[in-house]
Amino acid sequence: MKNIVIGVASAIVLVLLLFCIYTLQGDATRKTESSDSITQAMENAAAKMTEDEEVYTGNEEFRTAFVQNLMLQLDSASDVKVKILMSDYQKGLIQAEVTQHYKTPRGDGKDVTQTRTILVEKNKKNP
Repeated sequence: MKNIVIGVASAIVLVLLLFCIYTLQGDATRKTESSDSITQAMENAAAKMTEDEEVYTGNEEFRTAFVQNLMLQLDSASDVKVKILMSDYQKGLIQAEVTQHYKTPRGDGKDVTQTRTILVEKNKKNP
């Protein structure tokens, strides 16, 4: 009887430990994913600008390119809110805040917010 109680208690502790590890790993994964995704999306939008300076004719197109690239980069099942804080396609500047809202294994909602800024250096061609 004593061995059964110890076995059940050990199983419960093991399940709780695995649950905690899973939750912490999920947080770290989402933070890394959002950070990498924002950076990559901004670099892709900026790379398009350095290849062809007339690719964007306004801030809306520059913002749209960033958001489209970001949505392609994000893999996890979460609600994403993108807030463009500042953008200037002529200077190659964009600053964005991305918030991911997701459910934890306990069922609670949690947010991960990342803010990034990028400034594109344009190389002038000598005649």
